This record gives sequence, structure tokens and C-alpha cells, in this order.
Amino acid sequence: AQVHTAVLFGGEKVVLKIQRPGIKEKIAADIEILMFLAKTLENQVPAVKLFSLPGLVHEYQKTVEKELNFSYEGRNIERFYGNFRDSETVKIPKVYWEYSTKKLLCMERVEGTGLNAVLDGEAPDFDRKAIALNGTSAVLKQIFMDGFFHGDPHPGNIMILPGNKIAFLDFGVTGFIDQGLRDRLIDLLLFIERDDAHAIVRLLRKMELVNDETDAGALALDIQDFLSRYYGIPLKFLELKEIFTDITYIIRRHKVSIAPEYMLLARTLTTMEGIGRSLYPEFNIFDFLRPVITKLIRVKYGPKNIYRRARRFFFETFGFWNTLPEKADDILTKVQKGKRKIEFEHIGLESVMKEIEKSANRISYSLIIAGLIVGSSMLVRLYPERTLFGYPVIGTVGYIIALVLGVVVLVSIIRSKKY
Repeated sequence: AQVHTAVLFGGEKVVLKIQRPGIKEKIAADIEILMFLAKTLENQVPAVKLFSLPGLVHEYQKTVEKELNFSYEGRNIERFYGNFRDSETVKIPKVYWEYSTKKLLCMERVEGTGLNAVLDGEAPDFDRKAIALNGTSAVLKQIFMDGFFHGDPHPGNIMILPGNKIAFLDFGVTGFIDQGLRDRLIDLLLFIERDDAHAIVRLLRKMELVNDETDAGALALDIQDFLSRYYGIPLKFLELKEIFTDITYIIRRHKVSIAPEYMLLARTLTTMEGIGRSLYPEFNIFDFLRPVITKLIRVKYGPKNIYRRARRFFFETFGFWNTLPEKADDILTKVQKGKRKIEFEHIGLESVMKEIEKSANRISYSLIIAGLIVGSSMLVRLYPERTLFGYPVIGTVGYIIALVLGVVVLVSIIRSKKY
């Protein structure tokens, strides 16, 4: 898009985000190229299959298609605006819907200093430590409290206002974390705190990130080694980027699948950590994570939440047992009327079936060879006068065909090494 400043008839200063003509077709061509490269890499490099590159391109395509609809971005801005309405450290611009369309977004003009200028030392009046603290607190609130976070918080999308206030811009890329995912992340961090590798493996299975073929024991050992490597190290010496690198090694080795939403979350956290360290060298994101996670754990296992989950469990269980007799009667009735089919799938018998098929083919060849030999012998006796170089013509042709087929069968047996 192009961005232009403007003033409304009421005197309000605004920014107009206008979509470039023909951009949709250009993006579609780029997506097609990316999908081709992703599929090619996945076919040629087995290690990248864990990251589901075509799936990532597909998620990227959905994100870009949403970005092409400025009404979608406007709704994102409104949601952030509501989440930070009373904040003294975060500014979200207002959307003017009466002047906005799918290809034009009209929003409040935010006048401040770009974060890049602060990072480059061009704005010495700001408190770099306060900016790092305010920005990180805002992102962690988005992720763990609101479940709706800015997916691309790089310096170009952040402005600094007087009083070290943070203003987020460009809300086309956003991430969602539902309550279930937040609960699982809390459990994961809790197990890490307890140094319980086996509990982490069980949670990964529950999250369907590992399959039944994964060696749970070996995975637990690698996770335990990972935890031991960082245990007891002061938080100020830990770097989130280095930790994610070690996690990626474990993911690749044990073929743990990664959903796109986890990768977007990891990218957001590492981006904020990088910005924080650039602003304030002593910055450590774990200093912020610990109190946030502690609060979330207390909320999750607090009396109110336990009561809510117990109540939901009671009603779900009651509903299940209440409908069970009716469902069982329906199934039995359909079975009696012959409307139910039970299908069996043989798992692991494919190799056996192939061997049986090979054996059947060899037997067929052998019968044909035997038939040719017997038939040729009879023809030699019946028509001895038809000769070529002194040998019966018809019988000799049959013997030659039988010989060729016999050689073919013999070679296939030798190659299979099953004799």
C-alpha cells in the first residue's frame, strides 16, 4: 500500500492507507512460486518435512489475502484498541470507518518517533530501558492475557510517543491463542520449571506434536539434556534465540511437528527480545515471563477456574450419559436392518501381500515354462519332418521361449536374494 497524510472535514489528522493497483495479481504469482519451491524442497530434502513448508506457504497466503482486505485490518485495530483502551503505556490508533473500504483504510495519525531512530541513537531524549519494558509488557499481555497478538512487531511497525509510550502500527499480521493453547503453554512452562522431561513428552503427545512412531524414551533424554544445560544459569545470561535453536535441533531429530501458530508466536517473542536487548543490553525477557506465568498458573489452578472446569465436566458427562442409550439403540437398530457396515483395514501386511504377489507371478511363469517344454516336446514328435539346420522348427522355437522365460525367473529370484 501507499500511505498518505490527510485532514478530515472536522479537523482530525488522519493517515490514509491506499492499496496499490494490480497488487493482488502480483501477490498471487509470488505465492505460486513460493508453493512450487516449498513442495520441491519438501520432496528433495527430508529434514524440512517437519516444518510443513507447503502448510506454511498456505498460512502465509491466507494472511496476505486477509491483508489485502483493509476491512480485516481495521477490525484488528479495533480489537487492539479495545484491549489497550485504558493503557498509559500503549497507544493504538482509532479507525474512521465512514472513510474506509476494502482498499482504503482511514485511521488516526500517530505523530511520534520511529523506533529505528531510537535504536540508531537519533532520539536521545527517550528512556531506552522504559521503552523496552513497556514494549515487552504490551506484547506479553497480548499473548498471555488477551490471546490476540501483533504478529510482526519489528521496529518499522513501532513508534515512540512522549513519555516513552509505545504505538503499534500495521495490524495485517496477527496471531490467535485460544484458552486451550494457553493452558497447554502454561503446563509446558510448569513442567520445564519442575525439570520433568517425561511430563513434557506426555504433553507433546496430548498436543499431537509427536506421533506413535516417536521414541518417547530418546525424546525424554534429549529434553532432559536440554533442561540440564540451562538449569541454574542466571536469567540474564539466557537468550531466547539460543534456546529456540536448541529446541529446533530436538524437533528435527525426533520429527516433532510444529504448527504455524507456534512458529508465529516464537518469531514474535524472539523479535521482542532482540529489540529489548538492542535498547537495553541488560534486558532479559525471562524477568517478564516469570511473573506473568506465575500469575497465569495461579489463575488456572485457582478455586474459580477449578470450579468452572468441574462444572463444565459435570454437564458434559451428564449430557454424554443422557444420550448414550439413545445412540446405542440407534446403532443396534441400524445393524439389525443391515444399514451399518464394518470395514477392516490390514495394517503392516502390505509387504506380505507384495511377496505373495511376487510368488504367484513366479509360479505362473513356471507353469507357462513347463507348458512350453511339454508342448514343444509333443510337437517335435508329431512334426519331425519340419526342420531347420537339422532341428525341428516348431519345437525349437518353444524351447527357446521357455529358456528365455526361465532365465528371467532365475534372475528375479537371484536379485531378490530369497532362494
